[in-house]
Amino acid sequence: MSNTPDWSGGYVTDIDYTYHFFRELSPLHLRFSALMAGYRPFLQSVPPPSQSEKFVYCELGCGNGVSTNIFAAAHPEGQFFGIDYMPSHINFASGLARQAGLDNIHFLEADFRQLDKEDIPSCDFIVCHGVYSWISQENQAAIRKFVKEKLKPGGIFYVSYNCLPGWAAKAPIQHLYHMFGHSSQGDTLEQVDQAMAKFDQAFATGKGYFEAQQQSIQKQLNAIKKQEKSYVPHEYFNQDWHLFYHTDIISQFQEAKLSWVGSAVLFDLYIESVLGEEAKQILDQYKDPGIKETLKDYFINKQFRKDVFMRGPLKISPREQSRLLLETKFCLTVLRENLTLEMTINGANFNGKADTYLPIADALAESPKTLAELVNLPALEGKGLANVLQTVCCLMDSGQASICEPLNKKAQKSMRQMNLAILEQAQYAKKIDMMLCPSARTGIGVSWLQQIFIKALLEKQSPEQVAWQAMLALGERMPSKEGKPLTTEQENLAALHDKFLEFEKIRPQIFKLLGLDGKA
Repeated sequence: MSNTPDWSGGYVTDIDYTYHFFRELSPLHLRFSALMAGYRPFLQSVPPPSQSEKFVYCELGCGNGVSTNIFAAAHPEGQFFGIDYMPSHINFASGLARQAGLDNIHFLEADFRQLDKEDIPSCDFIVCHGVYSWISQENQAAIRKFVKEKLKPGGIFYVSYNCLPGWAAKAPIQHLYHMFGHSSQGDTLEQVDQAMAKFDQAFATGKGYFEAQQQSIQKQLNAIKKQEKSYVPHEYFNQDWHLFYHTDIISQFQEAKLSWVGSAVLFDLYIESVLGEEAKQILDQYKDPGIKETLKDYFINKQFRKDVFMRGPLKISPREQSRLLLETKFCLTVLRENLTLEMTINGANFNGKADTYLPIADALAESPKTLAELVNLPALEGKGLANVLQTVCCLMDSGQASICEPLNKKAQKSMRQMNLAILEQAQYAKKIDMMLCPSARTGIGVSWLQQIFIKALLEKQSPEQVAWQAMLALGERMPSKEGKPLTTEQENLAALHDKFLEFEKIRPQIFKLLGLDGKA
């Protein structure tokens, strides 16, 4: 039995999407992705635009607007638009923008098929994360029409989607989840539980498909059960659900006068280096970038693509590309002691080499560095530009480093206001698990409890007491060593005190990352 109202068009609308932040949607990251692919990444000016240069950014399917709000706070020089079909999403996103005092962002509740009725100017950036796989072909066509009409020459379009061949193994699971869910009773989250239980029951028979694909199914089920329950219906219960080959997407957006230039996953540029010589020789037979990229997807069994397109892209010479890369400055976005060489990038696991990664991590922990400064580190003598650049790209893809830009007072103020708005929300709900890192102009992971501690310190209150009152309001308790909820106030305060002592050890570094050093 479906819980979707008549206006939903078959899309799950009674459960809000997650409150996640997607760093690849950053204007800085998208420009850098274009530069890495060998294209001119700037708006109108060369060399790179000044901080005062204005631009227009639009996110289609912005969800709860966390990413759009973060980037609007980080870039007061930009004008931002967030568009979503769900009223609850727009309500939350607009409320967060008001709370942070942003005056450069506009959230619109709109059907993609009615975008021509909205007053949206020509855009330098248009992004569409994930939603393209979950909407009807009519809505997909409306997105392509909007991009064709609104993206400026030289503008960047980002689209991410469930891709083949990697998603092929999940398709039968999605079909049964969708069928079981919509034939179940209760609200949508109850239907999720029932769909999972019914699938597990069928899987346990070990018959036919369930026997032939037993290991693959178990791997997929383990991954699904680790995801937030609120995400599952959006991925598996929508009426429309589409998988694409990379060449499908290239063909579809050619009609919008767009050219594929690369991936927002920077490591995709280096995939050939890990595939082995035999695969590389096969790839070298093909000059068509679409065919070559699709074949790479087969070699790594890719499930999700993050493609970057441009309208009228201009190639730059290797010499100019090298100069611009060497001038780019980077910074860490994690605590140095938390940096790991065991990385997962776009579903692939690998270990970084300590002799390259650690000197770079140490240098960036001291202060932001240009690529040229990193290449010239004594500890990296003989490593070369290509090796150092690949290392930096992997740190960026794993969320441990980012591009770094100089700050002006206006940007510092708007980012601080957004961080204070996130801290204010934390005392009422566990939703946004990140805050703004001013030097990187992007979001970094900050847990709910850390946010509560930070808020208490800024307001010169007892961190343990503030955290305890917030937990009471949310009906939560600290876990015991056995994982069971502690019952008494005294036990919870003692556990919170232990957590705060752990936080105190890293507080100076966290406050520095958040631009709060010296504030508490």
